[in-house]
Amino acid sequence: MLGKIFEQKLPLDEILMCSTPEFPQMYQYIDEKIIPWLEKHGHQLTVIGNARQTWNKWCYGTITRGKNKGRVRGFPPKLGMSWCTRELKVYEVDRYLRNIPHIRYLGIAVDEKKRIRDDPNIIYPLVEAQMTEADCLQWIKDNDLYNPLYDYFSRLGCWLCPKQTKSSVFSLIENFPDLWQKLKEEEARVMALNPVIDLWNLYGTAYYEDEYNKKVANE
Repeated sequence: MLGKIFEQKLPLDEILMCSTPEFPQMYQYIDEKIIPWLEKHGHQLTVIGNARQTWNKWCYGTITRGKNKGRVRGFPPKLGMSWCTRELKVYEVDRYLRNIPHIRYLGIAVDEKKRIRDDPNIIYPLVEAQMTEADCLQWIKDNDLYNPLYDYFSRLGCWLCPKQTKSSVFSLIENFPDLWQKLKEEEARVMALNPVIDLWNLYGTAYYEDEYNKKVANE
């Protein structure tokens, strides 16, 4: 998206990135590829929020009202709007920009138009350029900004995201065993607290590990 903003010479004062539980390789990619590229174009990256702090507060914090008052929340739900998206991204940006008149640019591709909000303060440069997700992937390849994580996943997100597809989970198990082990430990910690949602990704890590082992055995 930033490439299109630069190409279209749209006004740009600040670039925000929300702190989220991304793959360590993602932060390495940002440090080694994105930040130097931004500096070449005369911009810096502002990181807002604290992923671990917010995750601990909401995953292990207690509900303050309603029928589940006093119980630990547990993992974000697999279906619907999750508290992690709201707390780690939406609210962080809203708080940061609360008293600043602004226009936001959001990187939603033209084949994701259902995600567009009818808001005069938001501009969608990729939609205006008629760029699909495939076009965006080709653009980063053409401009030497390819993220190696795309070798393992069709879409990138947090390594402990509960909304991952089965193929994404299998790739996590196979290619990032250290993170998979951390996820299993996180699940065990949650389950010990009698939370509202105890199993990660609805079925739990044990289920996916068993399914992965079956897949490997049949290959």
